[in-house]
Amino acid sequence: MPSEVFKRHFKIVPFHEDDFSRIAEAAGVDTIVNGSDYPHPEGLKWPVEMVAEMGDFGDAEIRQMMRGNAAAMLGLRG
Repeated sequence: MPSEVFKRHFKIVPFHEDDFSRIAEAAGVDTIVNGSDYPHPEGLKWPVEMVAEMGDFGDAEIRQMMRGNAAAMLGLRG
């Protein structure tokens, strides 16, 4: 299915004001990668501040979005 191909090949780097729960519901937690566009206005100086927007998720899911997905994408240990 096209949605499965999308999930294998694309990652989503949401802005801090985006609805993480909605994105995860549509595309899956494994597609979300934390990022920051600082010093641009839409970026956060401290990327860890993004965790405040992830209140609907458990610790394992937060770790996956904040670090694990990017580590896997780069071939590093999550």
